[in-house]
Amino acid sequence: QAAPPPASAQQELLHRIAIAVTNYEAEDMGYMSLRSGDRMCILCTEVASGGCTDRFEKYIYGQRFAGPSHSGNKDLGWFPFDLVNFCDC
Repeated sequence: QAAPPPASAQQELLHRIAIAVTNYEAEDMGYMSLRSGDRMCILCTEVASGGCTDRFEKYIYGQRFAGPSHSGNKDLGWFPFDLVNFCDC
């Protein structure tokens, strides 16, 4: 599992590419389901803490642009930080 970036490096999250490493079912409105291999562009500068009813401790916000569950729509939402790897591509 990936560790959150240090506070000084959090700005570097913006526009990075994340790749889902496993499937995830959205927990509620505003969250985005993932399938392994989905690719998202990160649209936030910080990792957000999950709430008391969330299944994961940390979340990031992004837009899916490719992958098995990409529909061609503007798929946006929060998803668990620990379920993605970052690509420097």
